[in-house]
Amino acid sequence: MNPQISTTGEIQGRGSNKYKWVSGLTDPEREAVRRGDTVLVKDSSGHHMATAYKQVTHYKGKYGHRNYYGEVKV
Repeated sequence: MNPQISTTGEIQGRGSNKYKWVSGLTDPEREAVRRGDTVLVKDSSGHHMATAYKQVTHYKGKYGHRNYYGEVKV
């Protein structure tokens, strides 16, 4: 299954920040993450360890992010 790319999601917090989350997801995108589908948010960080897209995660009602190493076809 191809990953879904969010156009509204925004990365909040990076690296060693204690709190990292994703804001601005639409209801269908949130539902897809809870279902286990891959939803990606474009990351504007220029850090050498950051990937171009972050995968949205869901844990205890919160939406976080992590590096995504798969292929993205735009």
